[in-house]
Amino acid sequence: MKYIVGCLLALSFSLSVFAQEESCDCPKLGCDPCSISKGLTFYTSKCGPGNTRLKSCGRPTCIAIEQATKECPVLPSASKGPREPVVLAAERDKADPNADTKIVGGVKVISGSVSITHADGKKLVVESGEARVRETDVVESSKDGTAVVTFDGGNKLHVHQATAVEVKEYKDPADPVSRKVLLQLIKGKIRNQVNQKYNGKTTSYRVTTSAAVAGVRGTDFVMEHSEDGKLETKVETLGGHVLLASLDEKELRDILKGEGAKFSADLPDPSFKGKDYSEFIQRGKLSPVYKITAEEMEELESSSRVDVAKNMVKRKKPVKEVEICKDPKGFFDQCAWKCVGNPGGEKTCRTDLPQVSCMRSRCNANGQWADETKLAPKTGTCPPVGFAVKACDY
Repeated sequence: MKYIVGCLLALSFSLSVFAQEESCDCPKLGCDPCSISKGLTFYTSKCGPGNTRLKSCGRPTCIAIEQATKECPVLPSASKGPREPVVLAAERDKADPNADTKIVGGVKVISGSVSITHADGKKLVVESGEARVRETDVVESSKDGTAVVTFDGGNKLHVHQATAVEVKEYKDPADPVSRKVLLQLIKGKIRNQVNQKYNGKTTSYRVTTSAAVAGVRGTDFVMEHSEDGKLETKVETLGGHVLLASLDEKELRDILKGEGAKFSADLPDPSFKGKDYSEFIQRGKLSPVYKITAEEMEELESSSRVDVAKNMVKRKKPVKEVEICKDPKGFFDQCAWKCVGNPGGEKTCRTDLPQVSCMRSRCNANGQWADETKLAPKTGTCPPVGFAVKACDY
């Protein structure tokens, strides 16, 4: 997989010599007639002016068919791995960026205003009533704007204030064998009321962010994403279950009704917003699954629906994280610092003495203080006695 991603990135670089910048639109890939799709794999690459933006795209996993067909009379030779996907002909041949994008639903403004940006960059601002939504459209609400997107087939998307979401793919809603949905939550908060059924293999409903991906088979869940000083994607499930994974899919959480989890990764400073996050995503962590109380579920149910008056009531209480580490107490992914070997009565951690060291450990998903590391002298982080527990400094 790393080799394939590397090839795609190399191809993007060579094209940029002529185009000056890589498009932030994802290529439309499919399987050739001699293979079938067995799911999607996601990758990220730089794009936009000066390659300052990051796009997340899906590519199908193509497996060779076992019986010859009219379209594939000669079976491919045996292979140990999946076949390479191909660029769909419609994508290769189109001259107009909007020529082959089809209408997949409609957006109804509930409050404020909503903008719809097409693949060619043209923007439509909607202040009241309804408008059509196509594949590749980006729906973005204003600071006081909310809207409901109703897709073909009955799926609904509640778009909260200051939220942007891209409809990357919406295929075959009437076909229970091949329907596919891929949304990109760029920022903000959405509620997904997934009324159609998906098996996660030949059919799929996925929502990605710049840090994580959520996959469902038919459910109701709220998803939030922010990039203010920290990459954070949170999912809370109102019905069914959601699979939340890091973007590289190395970690996975199964979130059932009445549960939540989040992926978080620290960023160096606010000025880094919008740049290549791949290095920090690799250091990020998925939290343990936490429980949502009955009172919190009732509040989440009403506040996440933008089409009801109760939505305007301020949320009573945020969902509280649980301190899962003990001695000392700490939340998941926090760090603890302790001065070891410090002489009694000292007001600082004397790391200038050979017998004294400053040790840092991290609260992991199992509720254990782990990854103990000896820090360089004169860090000024360790207290002279006891522990200091706070956000990690790496």
